[in-house]
Amino acid sequence: MGAYDAHAPELRLAPFSSAGPTRDGRQKPDLLAPGVNVLGARSAPPEGWGADLPRLTRQSGTSFAAPQVTGTIALMFEAAAQPLDIHTTRRLLLAHTREPHFPPSERPRLGSGLLDVARAVAAVKEGGTAMTRSTVTLPEPEAEPVPHAFERGAEDGWPEREGPEALSPETEDHLLERGASPAATAPIPSAAELLELAEAALPAAAGLAPGAWLARLLSEAGLVEGGQPALAEALKPEHLFAALARGRTVPSNFPYANHFQVIGAPGQNLRVRLRPGDLLVRIAPGEFGLGHLAVIASPHLIHRRDLAGHGLAGESQLPGWYVQVVEGGRFPHPRAHAFARRLLDAEGRLLPYQLLLRPESSGSASRWGVGEAAAGEGLPPCQSEGTENYQVNWWDLRLAPEVLEQTAPPELVRLLNYLGVSYPTFAPHEGRYFQVLTGHLRRHGVLAATESVDRNNFQEVIRDFQRRRGLGQDGLPGEDTLWYLQHDWAASRNLTIARVDADRHPGSEGYDHFCLREDAASAYRALRQEVTGQGGIITSAGGLRSLGAAVTAGRSPTSMHYTGLALDLATDTGMRNPARDPYLITQDGRKWRVWCTSDQAQEVSLDAVVWQNGQTSTRRVQARAFDFTALANQHGFANIGPRQNFPAHYMSAEWWHFQYEAALTPFISQFGIELLSLKMYNETILQCHRNIWDNRKRIFKRQRNGWF
Repeated sequence: MGAYDAHAPELRLAPFSSAGPTRDGRQKPDLLAPGVNVLGARSAPPEGWGADLPRLTRQSGTSFAAPQVTGTIALMFEAAAQPLDIHTTRRLLLAHTREPHFPPSERPRLGSGLLDVARAVAAVKEGGTAMTRSTVTLPEPEAEPVPHAFERGAEDGWPEREGPEALSPETEDHLLERGASPAATAPIPSAAELLELAEAALPAAAGLAPGAWLARLLSEAGLVEGGQPALAEALKPEHLFAALARGRTVPSNFPYANHFQVIGAPGQNLRVRLRPGDLLVRIAPGEFGLGHLAVIASPHLIHRRDLAGHGLAGESQLPGWYVQVVEGGRFPHPRAHAFARRLLDAEGRLLPYQLLLRPESSGSASRWGVGEAAAGEGLPPCQSEGTENYQVNWWDLRLAPEVLEQTAPPELVRLLNYLGVSYPTFAPHEGRYFQVLTGHLRRHGVLAATESVDRNNFQEVIRDFQRRRGLGQDGLPGEDTLWYLQHDWAASRNLTIARVDADRHPGSEGYDHFCLREDAASAYRALRQEVTGQGGIITSAGGLRSLGAAVTAGRSPTSMHYTGLALDLATDTGMRNPARDPYLITQDGRKWRVWCTSDQAQEVSLDAVVWQNGQTSTRRVQARAFDFTALANQHGFANIGPRQNFPAHYMSAEWWHFQYEAALTPFISQFGIELLSLKMYNETILQCHRNIWDNRKRIFKRQRNGWF
């Protein structure tokens, strides 16, 4: 919600009215309402009304613009001949605004335009829809626009236009007159051909909604029949996502399920190799009708830190793996732009609310088939939905120059054997691993400022450090070597503990605040702001744990809680009664997925896990909820799975546990080093606690005696 000055003749934009993409890429604000010197009723003071205290007051802010939108929606509900769902209400409200006459430089701050109460209410009385939307059209600024995760514009369908106006008459005639060969008998175009068609369609894409652009592309590729009037509607991003995302049932009225192969689902690892011509479908959570389509232009996944070296411009600075795309819309990106979208998180999982599809001719697609990778290319076999996450074959994906070799050097094999992990597990962290290792070696003077270590030379450099410190010279950065590499650095960090707020749920034993390490606290505050903004809550059973806390079946001697990097949701707010719990818990491979209930969220169908008397069961529930785990992951908090003695012991469920792994480096960070990084601890204090001291050198994510 933005604000403008309705008292000014030129209707000035309020100076405090901000704009920008949300964390998940939605461009804000949605619209503007009067928010400067708004006259309203004054709240009654606690001491009562004084004789001279006016009953009215004038205030400014977006908080004073929002009630006018709320009142408008109330009038729309009153005027409607039948109940309005939230999606229809939103479309009608944003489609019937007034066009502002602000400078072009203010365009990103305008949303759909100025709130028009009369037009919105009239649209409802007339039984209208968003088909008659009067789109705000402003001249482009001379400066190069800054692309956001989702570019917003009237032409690219963000938000996507509905009804007949979504297709121009020329486009509709084109689709109806193509007379394409039946898709069932059409040859499947090559990846190069699909990509060429996508680039050729970019000029037309500027005037088409995403569904219509995809309809044209697939029609020209001969994969679908161009004479189907409902084609553009069915191929909207939100419809594709709803029909084909993992765990969804394909609607009976969705006739194009067999035209796409799902090769990547939200929150899962890739299991087939990308190829040019694959489709990236993205939607905005909680806002039906907002979606985006892009065509994969390269099979190579590139880590964010390596984008510049590959000549690519990433859409953001967030960690993870990116891929070059071709896409239309207000700000099109042909291959020449070398533009990359963020596809996977740092753990190699497809981002929430994203879906990867491979266009196929009718009858040749399998919803979960393995496609070209099934022919003995070393990828895991196809698995049923609900089983283990699919693992990516990092060798085949060609992540970055240092990972191109088909066989690892002997030095790296020795390291992997010591860590007890396979290369596919190590690969996503390899660049970061050697970058951090280089930094520590430079601090000790073993490397010059211009020197670094990699998979080929690290053993020789580590031996040099071990020789200087009188350690065994095996060339491996093991527990002792890492301890002495990081000890002085940790003591100099002087990290503090910060108090953060939490929400109390009625009847719960949770706390209203807890403590975290300062970097985790900062990330938590951002997470909580986003969760509460979606109508959810974050309960708490605690964060930082005392070094003297007892070790039990549900408490590890190396728990992240000791370091201030972990938080627990209130343990009695989920897995008890799905009808009342603020959290719904579902199984996600070996881990849990937590869903936060909210009246603002979309309705979802979930198999909620319920624990009772040492046993678990699942209940199919329909609820309004959003994916809390996905949001937590985006802010650096990782979820974990249950302990071995669950479900016999409920406190071993661990569905409530989230730990701030963004602050750690896999295979380098150590339990004791993170404790020494806290200003309040030193070696003398740690030595007073036997369990802590004995485990101080455990390495994060090492499979053999590691720290998790």
